[in-house]
Amino acid sequence: MTRQYLKYSPQSMESALKEVREGRMSRNAASKAFSVPRSTLCDKLDGKTPEDRRMGPPSVLTKAEETMLASFCIKYLKCGFPINRNDLCDIVQKVVQEDGRKTPFTNGRPGHFWFQGFMRRNPAITERSAETLTGGRASVTEGAIKKWFSDIHTYVVDEEHAGDVFEDPERIFNFDESNFLLARKKGNVLGPVNYKSFLQSSRENDKEGLTVLMGYSATGKIAPPMIVYAYKQHIPRDVAEAVESVDPTWAVGRSDTGWMTSLSFYDYMSQVFEPWLTANHIPRPVLVYADGHKSHLSLEIAEFCTERQILLIALYPNSTHLLQPLDVSVFKSLKSLWTTAKNKWKAANPLESITKKTFPKVFKEAVDQVSIGTVVNGFQKTGLYPLDQEKVDYSKCVKDQQVHEIAKDQQVHEIVKDQQVHEIAKDQQVHE
Repeated sequence: MTRQYLKYSPQSMESALKEVREGRMSRNAASKAFSVPRSTLCDKLDGKTPEDRRMGPPSVLTKAEETMLASFCIKYLKCGFPINRNDLCDIVQKVVQEDGRKTPFTNGRPGHFWFQGFMRRNPAITERSAETLTGGRASVTEGAIKKWFSDIHTYVVDEEHAGDVFEDPERIFNFDESNFLLARKKGNVLGPVNYKSFLQSSRENDKEGLTVLMGYSATGKIAPPMIVYAYKQHIPRDVAEAVESVDPTWAVGRSDTGWMTSLSFYDYMSQVFEPWLTANHIPRPVLVYADGHKSHLSLEIAEFCTERQILLIALYPNSTHLLQPLDVSVFKSLKSLWTTAKNKWKAANPLESITKKTFPKVFKEAVDQVSIGTVVNGFQKTGLYPLDQEKVDYSKCVKDQQVHEIAKDQQVHEIVKDQQVHEIAKDQQVHE
């Protein structure tokens, strides 16, 4: 037999309890006035059942957990990492699976009805269509970037109460990952004029590379890099030892594909970056700018960063060529130094190729040559330190009016297209 659950609002029960306790109503009168069961009202008044006990099936998450999730959604929208319905369900699925909780969910993943209930229980958040930035970098405007600067300043000062961080370059960081190819770039070769193509044999894979997470402060100081290897299980000991032998502070990451994942980034923040901050006596909070890729945010990352006073801020979408110091200044120099280091190593080892084990040693030669001035210049040119929105190179942006005209043209195009489809369908009907 299916159990029937009583339905009344928590507010009705709270009002009934208040009226009885303050002596304005009897138990019977309050039960009738607020349409709540008398037996349930009496049990709560007598302390037999909790006052905040919810109706319906048992909740999968506690009230505290749901409140924390709602706060998480609000906070990280302001930080530039918006959470959608699927993201939230992914988080809940991971929580219940890791805890081994029994749930009514199909395959352990919450569905539509759970989500609707969550939204009702947490009225501080709502679901809306996000403003879509179409056309990639072509849609980034000066007005949008200046609003981003204003929003970030307001958030850090008014909500985190950490406005002093903007004045301390030691506490401002930028992190990003990039791929570094192991093989040397093939240059031009000499040959007969009448040959259409010149062939060159190579034992190297031109496309093989390693992802490296790099981070610098606005003072030009480098945080320990993390080299991410593509392994489905554990990283081989000789590979890990090769990294450690180059610099014991450097980190080794792993993912199935060799690309950065939220788990890899969490491991880095919790096991490498935060201990490094402590060892170097860097005051908290610190400000970390990163692009808004999903690999840079998860519930675990958010909780850890909040606990350890690491303010993780997403750069404005599609604007890393304007706002990210590593993209604007550092990576161009580092990639050039990496090419030089590869050529130097290859000249000394003509019969060998750079491998996963030899990569760290060769790569460190390039990293050590990145100048402090290059890094500091990157933060200045992007306006991240000193915080100055006027330092951004807005010549690389389209004007706000141009974006409006492009959007208008797209709307006109869609209208014309719809009309054409309608006319074709009408002609087909006439033909039939």
